[in-house]
Parts: sequence; C-alpha cells; structure tokens
Amino acid sequence: MPPGKKRKQRRKPVVGQIPLPVIPKTGHRRNPIHAADSLRKAEERFTGAMQELERVRPREAKESRLKALAAAGKLVGARAKLRFIAQLDSKFNILNNMAFVEKTFSFLRSQKAQKGFALATVDMDHLKRINTRHGHEYADMAIGVYIQAVSEAAKNCRGFAGRFGGDELRVFAPVGAEKLKRALEEALGTMQTYGLGFSAGVAESKHVSRLRTPQKKFDSLCKLSDKAAYKSKRAGRSRVTIF
Repeated sequence: MPPGKKRKQRRKPVVGQIPLPVIPKTGHRRNPIHAADSLRKAEERFTGAMQELERVRPREAKESRLKALAAAGKLVGARAKLRFIAQLDSKFNILNNMAFVEKTFSFLRSQKAQKGFALATVDMDHLKRINTRHGHEYADMAIGVYIQAVSEAAKNCRGFAGRFGGDELRVFAPVGAEKLKRALEEALGTMQTYGLGFSAGVAESKHVSRLRTPQKKFDSLCKLSDKAAYKSKRAGRSRVTIF
C-alpha cells in the first residue's frame, strides 16, 4: 500500500440493508386445534372398529381385526403428533417454555447431569427499534433468523433451545460454558451478516453442584445466566458473557 494512503474499513451491515431469508414458521400442519380434531376422528374410527370386531363371528373376524389394527395405528400416530405439537412454540419451530423446562428437568434428574452442563439466556438486540423502523413483518422475519441461529448453536452442542416469550430464548446443553459460548458466538456472527445481533449470558453446572433438586438448580442457573446476559448488554450488546 502506498505511504500516506489509508486502508478502507469495511462497514458493518445495517439492519434492512441485506434481505433476510424466509424461515418457515410452525404452520397450519402443526396447529394444535387441527391435531386435536385429527385425534378425535382417529379415536372415533378406532372405537367403531372395536365395536364391529365384537359383533362379528370368530370366522369372519379377520377383516375386522385388520381394520381395528389400522385404526389403532392411526390413533397412536395422532396422539404422538398432538404431543409433539404441544411442545412447540405457537409461531416458530422451537420448544415452548413448558417443554423446555420439562426436558431440562429430565436431564437434571439423570446420571448424565454429573458430567456437567450449561444454560444460556439470550435476548435479541434492539427488537423494538427494528419493529418501529422496518415494520412488524420484517421484525417477524428477523426473529425467525434469530431463533434458527440460536437453535443451530444448541444442536451443535447436543442441546436444545426454548422460547420464553418475545425475543427471550434459553439454551441448555450437556457441555461446558466455554463450548456453549463459542457456539453462540458463531450464531451471533451469522446474525451480524444481516445487521442483527443478540446479547447472551452463560452459566454452568459448577455453580449449582451443591443444590439438590432440579427446580433449585434450574432457577439458580436462570438467575446467573440472566445476570451474565445483562453484563453483555451493559458492555455494548452483541456479545456472549460467562458468569
């Protein structure tokens, strides 16, 4: 480079400058009302098949038994689908609050918990500002990108993510705080290509090792990760802090 000539600095992407990818939402196929209606119909078909099986003679029962088995299979599938849908957020493809807590408690009760784990609190940066300047539809798309990025970070750590309302997410993973932090920082890098960001805080199992019940461990981890996330915001946002 010639002397005296300044190197041009790359400008960071601005929100709205780069088009956001469209992230598929939960959709009507996962609507709990539709799933419950399918379950009701499957139960009716199964009940009818069983009643028919009771009426026919033993020699003529083969076809009725096959109908009953088919109806039973559809009933099991409908029940499984409803259970799956009940675990998801109403809008995006991510666990809801209740399902996240239940899955976390299940891990904390298991022997796997002795090997260590970490929990993160994640908040999207400047969501209200994005909604005001670019509209609700764009903000919705931004949340979709955010949820997908954080969910991928959780999967990369063999963990899972859940939505606790609005833009607040939590991530639980059977790894140390440093590994979860690195995964979240990669997700943050993906978001920053669109001019978006999030602030996160991570707390790990060593802080709650003396607590006995899953409820106390979970509550304590949430409080510690919340404090770390607040530090990230105070330090300028778009970063991940370990408690």
